[in-house]
Amino acid sequence: MNRKNRLPKKGDGYHVAIAIIRYQNNILLTRRNDPESPWHDFWEFPGGGVEADETIDMALQREIFEEVGMQIGIGDYVYMKTYMYTGNKTTKSIYLHVYSIQCKDEPKIVLDPLESSAYEWVEVSEVAHYPGLLPQNIEMIDDYISADI
Repeated sequence: MNRKNRLPKKGDGYHVAIAIIRYQNNILLTRRNDPESPWHDFWEFPGGGVEADETIDMALQREIFEEVGMQIGIGDYVYMKTYMYTGNKTTKSIYLHVYSIQCKDEPKIVLDPLESSAYEWVEVSEVAHYPGLLPQNIEMIDDYISADI
């Protein structure tokens, strides 16, 4: 079984499924709406955490529907990147599973205001320099562009 379809093991860190959604030469960014988070009002690629008994593919589809109202097929699995997060006197592994989704037609975006306060379609070459983009997303877009996906 490949990595994206496996169920994460308990204690295996925190798994997050993220989509780089592309329409023509633009990539979808959403602005986080979580006043309790240090990342509130930052721009990011849509996606979120994998829940118990959920595969990474399932989490991606659920999160994209919840955040931007899109029902997506699973695109290309680009890669998985591990980060160490330290907070509240604990350190845990965060596994970011990055997918590439190519849209043939312009998607209708319906934001969940509890998740995101805004969205933008940003030209691929401008994403890494977009003001307020999460630092991890800058690294992801650089990897995405270098992989020429």
